[in-house]
Amino acid sequence: MDSTLAPLSKREVALLGEWERTGTHRVTTADLATSLAVSRPAATVVLSRLAHKGALERIGRGIYEIRPMRAVGIPWATSTLVAVATLLDDRDYYVGGPVALTTHRLTEQVYHSVVDVFTPEQRPTLTHGQAQIVFHTLRWPEAYHLGIINIATEGVGIRMSDSERTLLDLIDRPDLLGSARSALGLVRHAIRLVDVDRIIAYAARWPRRATRQRLGFVLERAGVERARMAPLLSDGRPTHVVSLLVDEPARGPIHSPWRVRANDTSNGPPGREGDT
Repeated sequence: MDSTLAPLSKREVALLGEWERTGTHRVTTADLATSLAVSRPAATVVLSRLAHKGALERIGRGIYEIRPMRAVGIPWATSTLVAVATLLDDRDYYVGGPVALTTHRLTEQVYHSVVDVFTPEQRPTLTHGQAQIVFHTLRWPEAYHLGIINIATEGVGIRMSDSERTLLDLIDRPDLLGSARSALGLVRHAIRLVDVDRIIAYAARWPRRATRQRLGFVLERAGVERARMAPLLSDGRPTHVVSLLVDEPARGPIHSPWRVRANDTSNGPPGREGDT
């Protein structure tokens, strides 16, 4: 940060001190206008000046992340996860995808440059430090409760998919890892690290049948007994064939009872083209 920036005023120091004492990590224009009994334009000026002096970081329209007092005026950035939690504090959201894989140690890869966040409404991609925050839209009712947990980072609670929900999201949206082949490979590796009955229970409540079909096929390949997977077929046998890899040509045998076309060119459970 430029060392020639103006020093903090007594009122600004008092504000920062109060926020630090109360553990406040986020402030909005409306919050400040209420606490200081001033107009919103006046509150906007105060927050803009604090941001210019390096005491706050703007993370949304009228929303600011509060830096620790020890970091004011020097180069510093909070965790991108903290920024997400600060931005979406009063809204439904969760962090999933590769960052959740790293957090839960489901992969040896360290993912941090892209943070995938799921929200009910569309949002543009944001840049925070060296990372990008990419928003994905989910509107089904249980999306923000099924397998979503709270983790603590830098003293801030962050909503994140648990291990089983993270893998299920990958099966549902393999593009989170770049390609269906990459996502499937990781799921196959990580499935032994999670609670199989829990992921089955989550999938039984999943709105997309194709995801249940693919999960059943992957679990059967992993040696899971078909009886344990009965909840995945509670609404009857699938009638439509789905390809295992959604982004590759639909060629290969169809396996029952999942009606999944094994187009990954690797060996799977016994089956034949047109198996019903």
